[in-house]
Amino acid sequence: MLKPKHIRRIKHPRPIKHIKPLEPFKLAKSIKPKKAEDILLFFIFLRYFFVSLLVVTNLFSFFLPLLTTKASFYLINLISPAEIYENIISFQSHSIAIIPACVALSAYYLLLILNLATPMPLKTRIFALAYSFILFFIINIIRISFFSFVLTLSQNIFNTLHFAIWFAFSSLIVVLIWFSEVSIFKIKGIPGYSDIKFLLKLIRGKR
Repeated sequence: MLKPKHIRRIKHPRPIKHIKPLEPFKLAKSIKPKKAEDILLFFIFLRYFFVSLLVVTNLFSFFLPLLTTKASFYLINLISPAEIYENIISFQSHSIAIIPACVALSAYYLLLILNLATPMPLKTRIFALAYSFILFFIINIIRISFFSFVLTLSQNIFNTLHFAIWFAFSSLIVVLIWFSEVSIFKIKGIPGYSDIKFLLKLIRGKR
């Protein structure tokens, strides 16, 4: 039986493969050098702009003091009956006030700067930042709870530990968290230095 001439075989379109979103550096490698440089420059500018915006607006101060106070209260209350009023926690005839210095906002900003000043894939950046913030938050809550119970034993010991040790200890904790972050997430860049090195290379290439 002959097929009519006007009937043609219809070709099925090829299935479209799922395209994964590219990271800035992978995207830069897949296009022309000039456009690649522009994209990398844009992401560098975006990272430092974001850091400046958070620091200038002091965004962390709007929620971290409350979270720190609530978390410290719940941990203290697990060990000894406690009450909370605004930023004051009372237990065993003693009261402590969770002030900005207790929250250690500067440590969070330092962790943020170290993260955003280092080139890395977006997914790695998000997980690394979450890891560092959560880890420091837990350590800080334990520190506040520990000092609170030291206060019930001796006011002098509390003052010595709180004012003399913690400030140096918090800086050390930030450094240790950052190095653990680099090791766990295989971060190869150096904060600030890697971006400066790229910019200098770019400037020399245009001469």
